[in-house]
Amino acid sequence: MRRGSLLGMLVAAGLGLGGAKPTGESVLSQEPPELAQRLRERGIVVMEDVASDERATFVVAFVIFAQPRERAIALVADPKRQLEWRTDLSGVETVETVADSRVDEVRIRVLFRELVYRVKYHRDPETDRISWALDPRFENDLDRFDGFWEFYPLENGGTLGRFGTRVDAGIAVPAFMQRDLTRRSVVGTMENCRRWVDSNGAWRP
Repeated sequence: MRRGSLLGMLVAAGLGLGGAKPTGESVLSQEPPELAQRLRERGIVVMEDVASDERATFVVAFVIFAQPRERAIALVADPKRQLEWRTDLSGVETVETVADSRVDEVRIRVLFRELVYRVKYHRDPETDRISWALDPRFENDLDRFDGFWEFYPLENGGTLGRFGTRVDAGIAVPAFMQRDLTRRSVVGTMENCRRWVDSNGAWRP
């Protein structure tokens, strides 16, 4: 997917229809019919911004959760439970909490190395949109890590989740390898997340 169309997709869906809070159906109505069809068949669709010339490619995933919106958010947003479905993590600790934001220290395994970094998360109280970026006060092992989660109710009682992320592990990892690692990591992580949320947190990878 081209960069312009990807960014346009994010803006259009984020605005909703006529200023009303968007539903999962209204978000998907902004997308090509084949995307919605693939999502119904597979439960997950992952797209990559192949036009980007940056080292850190931007990857977006759509996920259909069987749980209602409030429950899906509660599960995904709980930092204490990330180790239950993220197999790449070796540790997560919340080191700071202020109003609608928190800072987590994360330990992650990449290519037989353990990387340590701190991420500042913000949850919008109006939309429950969760966004994040590296905490610049910490000596992070990643050069860049940012992204978002968005959640939209579906008419059948489930939830449409939209996830986006961009990761740059630095020059130690070649750009072509980093792009492939990011894409494959998002596919596996989103599948685990969907199965875990659908089981109300009981399933384990």
